[in-house]
Amino acid sequence: MEGKSDMNKTIMQPTKNATERYIDFINENILPFVDYDRLHTSYRTDMVYAKGVLNLLHEAMIKVYGDEYLDRHDGDEGFVTIPGVIKGTKTGNICLALLDLDLSSSGEHWGTHFLCKYGVVEQGIFEGQDKRIIELVGNFYQPYEYCYTASIPIDHHVDEDTLPRELKSILRTFRNYKAELTRPADISEQNTGKAEYEKAIKTAESKLMNKEELTNIDVLGDKSLIAQLFKEHEIAVPPKTLAWINSSLQSVFYSAEREDWSFYYSGRKSTVFIDYFERLLTAVQTKQQFEEMTQNGVDEPPTDNFAEEENEDDMEI
Repeated sequence: MEGKSDMNKTIMQPTKNATERYIDFINENILPFVDYDRLHTSYRTDMVYAKGVLNLLHEAMIKVYGDEYLDRHDGDEGFVTIPGVIKGTKTGNICLALLDLDLSSSGEHWGTHFLCKYGVVEQGIFEGQDKRIIELVGNFYQPYEYCYTASIPIDHHVDEDTLPRELKSILRTFRNYKAELTRPADISEQNTGKAEYEKAIKTAESKLMNKEELTNIDVLGDKSLIAQLFKEHEIAVPPKTLAWINSSLQSVFYSAEREDWSFYYSGRKSTVFIDYFERLLTAVQTKQQFEEMTQNGVDEPPTDNFAEEENEDDMEI
């Protein structure tokens, strides 16, 4: 009796190039878990969350392409998709983007995907596309200047020295931030008490706008309400000051006699808290104005809010 060879027959799949693998990676691990409403708000405030998302996309680029220095041999025969930032030349609006470049022709720009409040939106007008998306991209961002996080010496189209200061600032500082993505397991956990939390934040914002005393209660179990307000409005508070807010700050109140805000606390007094609190007041007021404009069908770009980066290590509480 003759034996038969039981060979394991497999079909070899074609190897994907780096550009395809990068797109697959961010589609599976980053883009579905970005909070796009928060990202849109971040563009209009201090860019903390936006910088964090940009850093995740940048780190993924290095992981897949193997380096942040790219040339004509990388990607799909020189065609690469990489993370970047755009600024509307007429509106001044900022937006993260995925840029398609042809490095075989000195970095010629072929396409853009905007990371906006509606998700990832490809530049162009397509059949059946939501009118709101067309208007957002057209009115908010075009025409635009762009830059990217990669280093591409052969690109003759982007000169970092002549970029707008906002784009320079983002490129200089985005590596200092890393966004926390919201994955399905996180969403399930956050749903517990979410309504109560959102109500507490809204009530706190209302009290600040009405100059009422705000007690620094715990929310979501063990989180300080005022610390969460800073987080919600993406105001980067130094670690020492944040620890003081969580452990020592009891309440904030408005003194009609002095026409200024003050605060109750235990232990050592913070010398810088009031400076950050004033930023919070401005952010709350801006949010209210933005919500009122949105309700009235107005969506104007915000005033530039790009302050120079501060050295948190040297700050007092």
